[in-house]
Amino acid sequence: MYYSMFLLDKHVIIISMDTSYPNSYTSVQNHYAKRNMSKNNFSPIDDEYFTLWVLIAQTKDAILRIRERDYDQYNIKNERRAVIFAIVALGGQAAPVEIARFLFRKINSVTEMLKRMEQQGLIRKYKSSGKSKVNVRLTEKGRNTYTQSVQNTSDKRLFSILPRGQREKLKASLLKLRNEAARELGIQSHSLIFSPDFNCYRKTKH
Repeated sequence: MYYSMFLLDKHVIIISMDTSYPNSYTSVQNHYAKRNMSKNNFSPIDDEYFTLWVLIAQTKDAILRIRERDYDQYNIKNERRAVIFAIVALGGQAAPVEIARFLFRKINSVTEMLKRMEQQGLIRKYKSSGKSKVNVRLTEKGRNTYTQSVQNTSDKRLFSILPRGQREKLKASLLKLRNEAARELGIQSHSLIFSPDFNCYRKTKH
C-alpha cells in the first residue's frame, strides 16, 4: 500500500493506493470528476514534512473520534478527560497554569473548561498557599471518569495492529518530537508525563 496527497481547495486530501483494490484510485477520480474539478484546484503535495504533519493530525483526530464514540454514554468530552488525566499525572492536584502547560493550552481556555467541569461535578477547587491562588482536585466522579479513560478497549484495539517493537519505536519517536516542540514553546519536558526524567521529577517535587 502507498499514499498520494493532493491539495484541493486549500484542503489536504490523502488517498490510499491499495494495490489489492485496483479500483480504489479510480473511484476517487470519479468522485471528484463529478464535482467538475479543474486541474488548477487539484495539485500534488510533495513536501515530506507537511505530509508527516497531516498524517499525525489525521491519526490523532480519527482516534479521538473513536474514543468519543466509546465514551458517548458518559457525556464527557475528550478535552475534559485530558484535563482529568493532567490532574492525575501532576500528583492528584494542580494549579490551572500547570494544567495549561501540560496540555499545551492557553490559560484562559483551561480556566473556562475548569469552570464547566466544576459544574459537572468532576473537580473541586481549593485555595492554595503557593503562587497559584487556586488548586483543583478530582471528585469521586472525576476519579471514576479517569478509570474509564485508562481502561478503555479502543486504545488496545487500535495500537495492537502494530507489533510491540514498532509500538516502542513509535513511542520513542513521538516523545522526541513532543519534547522538541515543548522546547520551542519554552516548556520544560520534565513538567510533562512520559518524559525520560518524569519519575525523577515526581520524586523531587513531592
